[in-house]
Amino acid sequence: MELPRQPVYLLSDSEILFHRQEQGLILAKTLNALGKNRREISSAYIGASNGDAAAFYEIFLYAMELLRITNCRLISSDFNVSDKEFLNQADVIFLSGGDVKRGWHIMQKTAMDQCITQRYVQGALLVGISAGAIQLGLYGWDKTGDDAHAIFETLKIVPFIIDVHDEEHHWQTLRTRIQHSPAMLSGFGIPLRGGMIYHPDQSIEALRKPLIEICRGADGLTENLILPVSAE
Repeated sequence: MELPRQPVYLLSDSEILFHRQEQGLILAKTLNALGKNRREISSAYIGASNGDAAAFYEIFLYAMELLRITNCRLISSDFNVSDKEFLNQADVIFLSGGDVKRGWHIMQKTAMDQCITQRYVQGALLVGISAGAIQLGLYGWDKTGDDAHAIFETLKIVPFIIDVHDEEHHWQTLRTRIQHSPAMLSGFGIPLRGGMIYHPDQSIEALRKPLIEICRGADGLTENLILPVSAE
């Protein structure tokens, strides 16, 4: 049975997974809405962007342990039959941090991207961390490349261009991507130790830190701040 679509969590880094609010860890409320006992929830971690690094998977496992979720699996970049079976049933899907382009290439090559989109439509909770947050948006880019304007389409689950922890450079890369995008689009910058929730009704919620929203219109770029309910 399919569930209603869940909020999508876009996190600048994994530290925010351990931040406690009044209702507990940041994912607790949405996990409760899945209507399952925590021991029944399955959680998949896609490590394609960081080469399936064990150290980052351990951080994920610790976060899941605090949420009392024990049915977890690292979905390898090889994406074997067992990985696909698990991902196609996963209640929660994490997209890891790392290299945006590298991870996206693997997801497309293995058709992992199609499984992620299908599970989202069926009611799975998606969580993107750093590179994973960018991949959930409209476009990614190769930060090491020479072409400052080169972008590539990503999952498009969140209808914005996303960038993370670039506040020290005043979100210049995000501005460039929006300025040179093929349409008049908006983007969000998520600062370090901050996060963003994209709700099913298309509303935006800032977590812990203010988000910067950059919009491209006929008169150029405009900027807005979206404040969390309780800013730190």
